[in-house]
Amino acid sequence: MCGYLFAQNPDEIEIAAWRVEVVQFCRENGFRLRSMFIDRGSTGDEVRRPGLSGLLDVLRLPDTHGVVVPHPEHLSADEEKLDSLCEAIRRTGSKVIYMNRDGG
Repeated sequence: MCGYLFAQNPDEIEIAAWRVEVVQFCRENGFRLRSMFIDRGSTGDEVRRPGLSGLLDVLRLPDTHGVVVPHPEHLSADEEKLDSLCEAIRRTGSKVIYMNRDGG
């Protein structure tokens, strides 16, 4: 399992708190967190981001089954782009697991 975070305004304290939440979520749900990918400072409208590209590369490896994301907006606030990114993740044979669908 991998984690993914996106911070449009890179606040390292907030990013550190999200990291802790992802680690705790994985531990509580029996997921083995292998790596964490983080993108900082882009608009969020961009589908091509360095962390997201790295995540997709790792999700193609054997024994990687999914990505934990705090909220869908960490992938994209745009529904069409979110659907496209989720489809790209599913094509790797992995699934997206949201910690919280109702709030960031």
